[in-house]
Amino acid sequence: MGKRRVTPGTGQLNLEIELSLLERLRAFVSERNEKIRHVIEMAIRRHLDYPPPPPAPPTIAPLPPVTNTEMAPRRRTPRKTKTTKKTT
Repeated sequence: MGKRRVTPGTGQLNLEIELSLLERLRAFVSERNEKIRHVIEMAIRRHLDYPPPPPAPPTIAPLPPVTNTEMAPRRRTPRKTKTTKKTT
């Protein structure tokens, strides 16, 4: 197998897309007598220049309150102070 020619200033991308979308892309390209690469580059540039709004963050339901007394934090009881003997 020979070496594949790489155009300077380019990179390779390998991906899979839905078969129906690929068929539409091939038909679109053949009707307009364009190359798939140029159509994809134009679509990516357009998407990056005018991106759709970012997806909303998922809403996370709050945790239920702790009702079990064993699970509740324990309160410390204050220490008793030592008494010292007075010498007279």
